[in-house]
Amino acid sequence: MKQKANTIVMEMEGTKSEDIRDLHYGRGKIMRRVNQLLGTLEEEG
Repeated sequence: MKQKANTIVMEMEGTKSEDIRDLHYGRGKIMRRVNQLLGTLEEEG
């Protein structure tokens, strides 16, 4: 059985549109923060 993709819901108030666009393409400062948080969650189990 294939695992379904998980959904992440983020509040984006006050975020620049260029930062949101970068996130959409998988790059930029928001994506770095998301990756950092996911890494922390994986370490903690």
